[in-house]
Amino acid sequence: EWSAEDLATEDPANQVADARFGETIEVTVASLVTRVVDSHGEPILGLGPDDFRVRLGRQEATVLAVDWVDQSRPALKSLSADRSHDIPRLAPPSTSTAPLFLFFTQAGLDKSYTTGAMRFHQVVDELIADLPPGALIGVVAFDSQLRLRQDFTDDHPRVMEALKRSIGFGGLGTERRQPPPSLAATLDFRAARDAASPEVALRLTAEALGRLPGEKTMIYLGWGLGTFSREGVRMTADYEPARLALRQANTTVFVLDTTDADSHSLEVGLQRVARDTGGTYEKTNQFPRRAAARLGRTLGGYYLIAVDRSGLNANRKEWRVELRERPGTVLVAPTPR
Repeated sequence: EWSAEDLATEDPANQVADARFGETIEVTVASLVTRVVDSHGEPILGLGPDDFRVRLGRQEATVLAVDWVDQSRPALKSLSADRSHDIPRLAPPSTSTAPLFLFFTQAGLDKSYTTGAMRFHQVVDELIADLPPGALIGVVAFDSQLRLRQDFTDDHPRVMEALKRSIGFGGLGTERRQPPPSLAATLDFRAARDAASPEVALRLTAEALGRLPGEKTMIYLGWGLGTFSREGVRMTADYEPARLALRQANTTVFVLDTTDADSHSLEVGLQRVARDTGGTYEKTNQFPRRAAARLGRTLGGYYLIAVDRSGLNANRKEWRVELRERPGTVLVAPTPR
């Protein structure tokens, strides 16, 4: 074992020899966008490198750094193992563009769907107010087809009006393009008019988002995915293409179940899309204001984990991240294949 003093007094000739014949070690770094929540869905803050275990398949990766990206402020806080030093280590993704948030709303004819949606929309303005300053917000709606209700904007009243129009069926959407980033410029409107299921609508939306740079966040306001039979709830054949498109688009889905019921069969599908994309699922029928506030806190920031993927299986893409010695759920945002 060498000390700093030993290295300082080593024979210079040996130092030259070591420099001449030493090996070059290349480190390949992967960055993972993660959020950590407790059993109540509240974000867990103050974590550092020693708190995380990261695996790619069965292989464990070395955690090089953990940065807390506070989306309410431009600062980036780096957390060393002893949590005592703030050192800039990584640049957060998509720093050249404003954060993009897209509401995906799902209309329905059942009374439990419309009642629940109208109840939550009474507090959705509080969620919008909690989104990071400067965030651009859009709204798409699926009823009998996929409609673009509002392209990305920082005008909160326009977003609120678009969400209000999304509760019911029909009505005019917008196909007018605007300066980038613009969903109207990337959405396939012909295919959107033919979309016959929420899964197809999700895929088309994800493909449009994938043509825009950076990380994207989708807030799903709806009542269900999948189909119900005697064997239980199953995801349709259209779900897997939607999941893959969301991954390619770097899009995390946070679900707010607006059904006016304590439980229902198709909530399984909503839980699935949240889990598959590194998001959260929450009901809004009992305490909609509490659900909105909790999601606002969760969206307030994230951990950017830098890991050394040198020597790991390059064919594996599914990262597994967990806490080492404390309870909590780690949500990993999708990384493109």
